[in-house]
Amino acid sequence: LRLMSLSWYLNDKDVNVANNADSGDNDDSTTLVIHVIGADPVECESPELTKILFGPFARWMNAWKRSNDSNTPPQPAHIRLYLNGPNLPNGVESQPPVDLMPPTTPNTNIDDGANASGLKSATAIYVSGLYHDWMSGEDGQYQHCKWEAPDFCIAFNAGVWGYSDWHPTIEAINKADAGIPFVVTSYTVEEAEDDEDAIKELISDGDTCDRCIWKPVPNPFGSKQKRETATAVNGREYRENAAWQAWKLGAKGIKL
Repeated sequence: LRLMSLSWYLNDKDVNVANNADSGDNDDSTTLVIHVIGADPVECESPELTKILFGPFARWMNAWKRSNDSNTPPQPAHIRLYLNGPNLPNGVESQPPVDLMPPTTPNTNIDDGANASGLKSATAIYVSGLYHDWMSGEDGQYQHCKWEAPDFCIAFNAGVWGYSDWHPTIEAINKADAGIPFVVTSYTVEEAEDDEDAIKELISDGDTCDRCIWKPVPNPFGSKQKRETATAVNGREYRENAAWQAWKLGAKGIKL
């Protein structure tokens, strides 16, 4: 569900990796950088789990890259997926980057379905801590993994309306020099609307309508399985990533 949401967003919005492309027309220089904010053991219990969840995303992106013709904008040759959050399992940050590329086919030395026009690399990197602390890097904690501007951020089942830790994070993203698309999923459409109200208040630096890519709507890739929630509002059904919305934070006028 998580990787399908990522893939749909990239395909539908035709995301340009301008934030992280080197100068010139060398396609091998383009890197798609994605930040998953608020990650936890659901995605990061082990490198094996991370590859199970996000490996297919690399495979799909590889196929998408190979299917584009010369008339389309350059697609990324590399993917860096950062998994950030204060609740990452102890010790996982010391793990080397997780290789998300498909395994090499025996006796061919060619990645499963890949060729010279496909992805060159795809890795997932764990970054423990609050996102705004990572952005600032003031305490020197992140010298091993410095923040780099993403092509977009996504927060799964974030609960922006209910957790104050999100407030300085969203404010920091909105002050970034780079334009950063920010996607948020929620357990219900009603919670997504609560998240929307909280985000509007946090980025009230003008007409927030200009910053909204799409308002809270049902996520076509949300879970179909009902989630038992002790604090559930009577009459509501909760499902992971059931609703989503997207915002343009950071520099205004980003091109999507």
